[in-house]
Amino acid sequence: VGNVGDLVNQPLAQSSAPTALPKTVSTPTSSAHATNGTQCRAAASVILPYAARMAAILDETIRDKSSLSYLADLSEYNGYAARGRIVARQFAAARVPNEAELAAMQSMPVSQINALLERCRIAALAHASTAPSAPPARTPPTQTSAAPPRTAPNAGQSLDQRARSLRADQPVEARRLYEQSCTSGSAAGCFGLGWMLHNSRGGAGDRPRALGLIERACTGNIGEACDYLGYIHEYGSGIGKNETKARGHYQKSCALSFPEGCLNIALLQLDGRGGVKDERAARTNLEQSCRLGDRVGCSTLASVRRSGKGGAVDLAGATTAKRRACELGLTSECTN
Repeated sequence: VGNVGDLVNQPLAQSSAPTALPKTVSTPTSSAHATNGTQCRAAASVILPYAARMAAILDETIRDKSSLSYLADLSEYNGYAARGRIVARQFAAARVPNEAELAAMQSMPVSQINALLERCRIAALAHASTAPSAPPARTPPTQTSAAPPRTAPNAGQSLDQRARSLRADQPVEARRLYEQSCTSGSAAGCFGLGWMLHNSRGGAGDRPRALGLIERACTGNIGEACDYLGYIHEYGSGIGKNETKARGHYQKSCALSFPEGCLNIALLQLDGRGGVKDERAARTNLEQSCRLGDRVGCSTLASVRRSGKGGAVDLAGATTAKRRACELGLTSECTN
């Protein structure tokens, strides 16, 4: 497979393992190559469906050949997806790449895309280290790499809604509105303000205050805030990495019906990170994530149902979850 676009658009029946599973990731020794936010965002947008596609091929190979020899490869491609998600979060505020830029990125060899992603990750961390350092910036909700819909502020919107609509283009004004909303007692407003302080948007960063505000919002039952709090603890930044705490926050986020929280707790449960490995609970949480409209949750659920993790093998259910992921915009799941 010469480039990402060829692989993503290739039917599963034409793919075979291991020849269709290129080991092409290279870690650059230097970040001297220039990068920009749009390039980084394009690379993340391209690598995510590619990694999902490769994982689907491996999953079918393991199932069809009753072989576990490709489990390491499956884990590796899941790692590529994780890197893509991190970079997507780091550069969520960058300009959305156009179709020509995405097409150019798809024509690149996989090794070059992954090298670019690594340079993006390092560059973002280096920039954040002047703040002080923070985990990869995450624009909630983060289910897609696209920016949240922007709407013109109007009198009918709450302060929180007005702030969110202005966050990308007018961050200083958005931060002022979030401050006003939080002061008036809105837990959602406190989360928005905490997010901006944590990511140094609309002014100087203040991580200690940000953490307190996000915790307050989670206590106020804002599922999105609990998910973000879990993310901070999972990756660690200043407060120290704590996957046990992350797991608890993700679980509360899921209980509050925030779809990505259900996905994130499931991923920790599948790997046994932050607590016991519990594939049955993970499967239940993935089902909830998919019901709530998380496309990656649906895709992961399809894989879990095909492999029989946490329950019986369910090929019909896997097909249903795969179709749902496609409907939600995960194009790698739109093939037979």
